[in-house]
Amino acid sequence: TFRSNTGVEDEVSVQANVEMPGLLFSQPTTYQWGIKFRGREKTHDEERYRDRRVASAPTQPLLTFLTAEPSSNYGYNLGFKMDPALVTAYLDGIKASSITQRRIPQSITADYSVDEDISSAYGSARVEYDRAELLLGLRLERTEQNSSSPSFNEVTGAIGTRTAGNSYTEFFPGATLRYSFSENL
Repeated sequence: TFRSNTGVEDEVSVQANVEMPGLLFSQPTTYQWGIKFRGREKTHDEERYRDRRVASAPTQPLLTFLTAEPSSNYGYNLGFKMDPALVTAYLDGIKASSITQRRIPQSITADYSVDEDISSAYGSARVEYDRAELLLGLRLERTEQNSSSPSFNEVTGAIGTRTAGNSYTEFFPGATLRYSFSENL
C-alpha cells in the first residue's frame, strides 16, 4: 500500500484596538475597545494505492535494514534503528515496479475540508482609586465552522458529500477588583 498526502492550511487574522483615557465615577479611567477576525481554511487530500500481486510482497527481511545503533526512548531499549536511506531505496524500488490500483473508497473518504471564522469584539474600563483598581469588561465572540468530506457508497459506487456546520455566539463578561494593601504587596 502506498499513500500520498497533500494538506493545505491558510489563515488570516486582523485586529484593531483603541485605548482612550476618561473618567468614571469621577475617577481616572482607561477605556479600551477592540475587534478581531480570524479565518482558517484547511484541506486534505489523500491517495491510496495497493498492489495485490504476489510479486509485490517484500523480497528481503527487515533485519537487512537495521543498523548497529541502539534505539531507546526515555531509557527503554527499543532494539536497533533502521537505516532510513536503505528503507527509502527499497520502498522506492518496490513502488517503481508495482502495478498499483487506486483504492477508491479509502482515497476518497480520507479527504476533507474545514473552514472556521471567528469574529470578536470587546470593551473594557479600568478605574483606579487610591490603592484600588476596578476592571470591567465584556467580550463577544462569534464562531462559524463548516466542514465537508466525500462519502462513498460501496454498493452503488456513488460518490456523495457529507457536510457539517456549527455556529454559536458567546458572551464573556468580566469584573476584577484589586487592592494593594501596601506598595510591596
